[in-house]
Amino acid sequence: MYWANRLLRLDVALNAGRWVVGPKVSGSFCYQMLVLGSELVAYTDFERTTLRWLPLLGIGARLAS
Repeated sequence: MYWANRLLRLDVALNAGRWVVGPKVSGSFCYQMLVLGSELVAYTDFERTTLRWLPLLGIGARLAS
């Protein structure tokens, strides 16, 4: 059994001294219990921006609905 997904999200920093947001594009693929994926996030405080790539590796399972 396998599954794949794609997501668009927005991160908002609650513990920063400034307003920081990060639009995020991510995707992952699961086969049996192995999950592989990556995320690309652009964090900004509206003065500076940094681009981050986050590889994902883990274990998990999709629950039946």
